[in-house]
Order: sequence, then structure tokens, then C-alpha cells
Amino acid sequence: MNNIGERIILLRTNKGINQAEMAKSLNISPSVMNRIELGTRAIRDYELIAIANFLKVSSDYILGIDIKDTNINPSSNIFMVNKQEQDLIKKYRKLSNKVKDKIEARIEAEYDIVMENEQESRQNA
Repeated sequence: MNNIGERIILLRTNKGINQAEMAKSLNISPSVMNRIELGTRAIRDYELIAIANFLKVSSDYILGIDIKDTNINPSSNIFMVNKQEQDLIKKYRKLSNKVKDKIEARIEAEYDIVMENEQESRQNA
């Protein structure tokens, strides 16, 4: 993925929004939205800001400048996090690798227990 339009299409489609709906929500004509996504028209600064806010990503991500701080994983699947999850991630990133390893092990163990309990509940139902 190497252009603005492709990133906008990816974000929009993963949110289940069609091009016309997004254009209407942003008060951009559908033909302009289409040309932006096709890359045949440059995106204007106010359009970039509106689209980034609407899609809940940074304008840098849409421009292809800085993808490290976005919620997009390398396989191009949308991975949205809420405010609580963002706060936990920020705390986690401040920890040493040794502490991170311990936390990851605990999360894996808890996850396994929860999944086993859910499977038992389904079998007993």
C-alpha cells in the first residue's frame, strides 16, 4: 500500500462504510471522494483533516509519513483500540522487557483459563 487513496479505502471499507456514505458525512462530493481514493486528485488540507478525524487515524498515517503510531497492523487489518486499551498500552510500553515477559505470560495463562471455561460452559449447555 503506497498511496493516500489506498489507505483511505482500506480504513473506510474495514469500518463497513461505502464511499458515498463517507463523502456525505464529510460534506465532500462523491465524485471528489472517488477521485481522491483513485489518486487522480490531490487531497486538500481540510479534507485530509476531516478524513483522518472521521476514520480515527492520524493525518500522517493517511499521508504515509508515520504508521508506527497508528492502529493498523502490518497485515493491513484494522485493529481499533478504545481509550482504556490505549492507556494500558502506554503503560505497558514503559515497562522493562523482563516485566513485559512476565505480564505476557500471565495474560496467556489467564486467557487459556477463560477459553477452557467457555468451552466447558458450551459443552455443559
